[in-house]
Amino acid sequence: MQIEAIRRMAHDIIADSAIESDCIEYKKSATFKNKILKTVCAFANNYMNREIGLLFIGIEEVDDKETGEKAYPKRPIYGVPKELVETTENELKSLLANIHPKVNYHLITDKIDGNHYIVVAVEPGSDGPYETSDKAEKNNKIGLKAGRYIRVKRDSRVPNKREEFELLKKFADFHFSSELNETATLDNLSYDYMQEYLIATNARSDTRKMSKLDLAKHMGLISQSDYGGYRAKNFAVLMFAEKPDMFIPEATVKIIREVVGTDKMEAKTFDGPIWIQAKQTC
Repeated sequence: MQIEAIRRMAHDIIADSAIESDCIEYKKSATFKNKILKTVCAFANNYMNREIGLLFIGIEEVDDKETGEKAYPKRPIYGVPKELVETTENELKSLLANIHPKVNYHLITDKIDGNHYIVVAVEPGSDGPYETSDKAEKNNKIGLKAGRYIRVKRDSRVPNKREEFELLKKFADFHFSSELNETATLDNLSYDYMQEYLIATNARSDTRKMSKLDLAKHMGLISQSDYGGYRAKNFAVLMFAEKPDMFIPEATVKIIREVVGTDKMEAKTFDGPIWIQAKQTC
């Protein structure tokens, strides 16, 4: 996901006072090292299959014992002092190096209520399961037990036996085609190509009458995030983007063939949706 889209998403989450969830976590400061490390590891394992996990540094959650209110951002935010933003980012990078394999994340800084905050935006990966290291467990400033962590509701924790099995199966069954593309969204998929494909495969008429969004959901082509629009999966890009190679390098068919009636050869490249490329090369 693009950095600016994540920044807007994060800002809206705070502005809307969104409560903590399986993809949102608030921390008053970067001193809560074990909790930050555990949560980022859990976000990376993405047990609940979310589009992205966002951990906010510099934002304290409300926890009012009298009213029972909790788990939403306290305003105005606590913040990260401007002069400590770079130092805090470096501390986070060093801390998150204790997760292996390497996690795909972004550190994004923004302001609200006149104060800075940092977002650790964790994108789903396919190299897991992710786990924290023995080094972090032995470090007195971290002290987090080495292992795999998952996020369920608002809790980052070690999985039980059933969840551990599901986590291992999730990564064992991971395929490039089912991953979210880094940049493509619903807007980059062609509704005309989707309709053409449905006709070619004799899909039911009521399916062909669906809107583009409903059809994309029905066919499992996109993520269904509450924030930042609808991102397209790699197989959706290959099947229904007008120019798949704009999002997936070399997503074309290149052939060399003899020119009929001559002894010369010609090279030709076919682009567009891969099922159309296949028909064109026949």
